[in-house]
Amino acid sequence: MKLIITKGMGVMKGIIKTIGKGVEAAAYYALATVGAAIRTV
Repeated sequence: MKLIITKGMGVMKGIIKTIGKGVEAAAYYALATVGAAIRTV
């Protein structure tokens, strides 16, 4: 029973980490897009 809970925690941590990386990438992408738009104008 304990093993399943531990595995679940590991999976959840992995998902949270992946989402965090995705958010970070999206933020960088948004900043780059805004920067490019400002330079164009």
